[in-house]
Amino acid sequence: MRRKDRRVEPYASEWHARQHPQIVETDAIDAIVTQLAAAAREDLGPEIWAEEIRQGLSRQESESASGISEYLSRVVNRCLLMTGQDTSVNFLLMVNYINLVTQCQSIMSNEGFSLSQVYHSFIQRTGLITLRSFHKWHAAGSKFAALAGGGTIYVLVLIAGLGLRTSVASMTGQGPWDLANILRRPDKSTSTGKMIINQIIPAVHAMQRMLPLSIEKMFPTDILTLDPLPMDSYSRASDRLFDSIVSNNFALVSRSSEWDVGGAGANPSSTPLTAFPCSVLTDRLLGRLGPQPEDIEMQGDHFLTIILAISDPLLQDSEQPQAAVNFGPKLLFVTTYDRHHPENQRSTASSDRDENERLTERDREKAENGVVVSNADDLGNKLQQFYSKGVKLSPDSYLCIPASVISCQTIDIRGKDNQLLAFIAGTLPSALRTRLQDQLVLAFEDQTLLTHIDSSQEKASFDSIHLSWYNRCATRGDHAPIDIQPALLEHCDGTRFNYSQTTPYVSKELGDFKHIHDTLDIVFADVFEWIRMQLEHYLPGEYEVLLSVAETLPGNNISVVHPFLSLVININVVTQEHRDSKDKDFCAVMPIGNFTRGALVMKEPGLVIELRSGDLSFFRSGDVTHFNLHYIGQRASMVLHTDREMDVWNHDRNGWENNATLNVI
Repeated sequence: MRRKDRRVEPYASEWHARQHPQIVETDAIDAIVTQLAAAAREDLGPEIWAEEIRQGLSRQESESASGISEYLSRVVNRCLLMTGQDTSVNFLLMVNYINLVTQCQSIMSNEGFSLSQVYHSFIQRTGLITLRSFHKWHAAGSKFAALAGGGTIYVLVLIAGLGLRTSVASMTGQGPWDLANILRRPDKSTSTGKMIINQIIPAVHAMQRMLPLSIEKMFPTDILTLDPLPMDSYSRASDRLFDSIVSNNFALVSRSSEWDVGGAGANPSSTPLTAFPCSVLTDRLLGRLGPQPEDIEMQGDHFLTIILAISDPLLQDSEQPQAAVNFGPKLLFVTTYDRHHPENQRSTASSDRDENERLTERDREKAENGVVVSNADDLGNKLQQFYSKGVKLSPDSYLCIPASVISCQTIDIRGKDNQLLAFIAGTLPSALRTRLQDQLVLAFEDQTLLTHIDSSQEKASFDSIHLSWYNRCATRGDHAPIDIQPALLEHCDGTRFNYSQTTPYVSKELGDFKHIHDTLDIVFADVFEWIRMQLEHYLPGEYEVLLSVAETLPGNNISVVHPFLSLVININVVTQEHRDSKDKDFCAVMPIGNFTRGALVMKEPGLVIELRSGDLSFFRSGDVTHFNLHYIGQRASMVLHTDREMDVWNHDRNGWENNATLNVI
């Protein structure tokens, strides 16, 4: 669905169109193309997989056998049966994920809902899945739709047969769309393009003959409000369908002639497109796996129920936090602190590293000598007397909130005009809290990850890893032609045009340490969901600020720390005083480890917050100078934040909002 108010203007003189899309062929893309091309080998065989999907759902196991040779034959037959079922399950699951995306798209377009609102309005009441799982399914469906748009739905058969579904679902950033563009318009001068032309396209045409699938019956085209699909070309019909699925991204490039009928593959019209509707295929499968769909109360959530029955556990939370979290009362303290006061806006941190270290040590000493509150009532009383005219009574004064006050409490400290100053949650369930350090070590696969030190006496190796979405240094489209996909643009003078940053992109570290990212996503799934739920319940206004950009990622991607877009892991960390000027509004910090001391210090407000492992703090990281006190033991921290430049993408899509190929609701 594209914006209706776009005008096509004459090309700017400094631009011209490329023949092939400007795509960086990453190792991940090359690996998948190579595997898809290898499917043309006789011993793998796309035709075999197509036949498995056709026959696998009705294949019956052979009669009981006696004797070693007959028993071995039966085992082989059973393996064959289950292999066929595996291909069918993977293929149909991808199709149903795509159908989930189309249904959400229809609701979002008609009702003006965000994806989270779709969940809360239609899915949450079922109690079937968490919002986190719902987001993951939607993101996976968008990736599968992109690849089906690139190589038609039969590419999903190849992915299913090769067992690549999970790998594709976990692709990061623009990877699926880059791969789809390469499939649509392969460059015959490259090895990747040659594999697509000589192996993948013929394999797709062969499967069209073996497994004729009706696009209109596999997908609810009425939901997408499409005109009748063209029947003279399967690829044209496929493109019409998948180009209509909104991905909050640029549309795929037009398909090259290598896909044309009579080109590299057989004529798909030689066999009528016999109907194998998605619902029929899936219902047969569910009949073999468990209760018939008609025995389940669907209430309009057909595709959700189908996916739940056959979904990948890696894309679904193992627990249901909604049932486990008990939201207790919040301790609210309103102060007169004014974050807009000139004295509070001025950062005292030095850009000189040595000088900043000296300043931090001086301020640490002052913070450690601050006034310690004894309980929540004492905290409230002292906060009322701590500020005058919006600033601390004394620049050297600090108020210490010990772990004993934070334990099992939720504390919300507000400044002038009720603006957030600090939010503290000490209520992480013990079942999650006690395994934090072990899970972190597991994710990094390093038993020596955390070093036991007294940071006031010795320094450990301070490492950090940034698993982030960024929109910094974005490639603007203000003066670019508005009727050409940016991947097909280049400057006439040959100067560099960075297509990869026309949209938000993932950090290099996320690509380099993807295995760590994916493991963190799994082992900390319940913790990330708990953090999200704390913000949604206790800080709905601040939560909506973050959500407003979190659901605009290109490709309908979802961050593992939603509604934040970046996860930073600090190892052996004791930070010097600083402000995170590139953060959007807020950050969340959770220390992990076995340590004492190490409190979080917020300099201008004068707060010293003694966080235990698993306690959560949430504050305006760009507005407040902050640092840690020294600690003894083993300590790491998770920091969740969002790049403030995401506001630019949210505002005008980096200047590309009028580009006719931008596919948004």
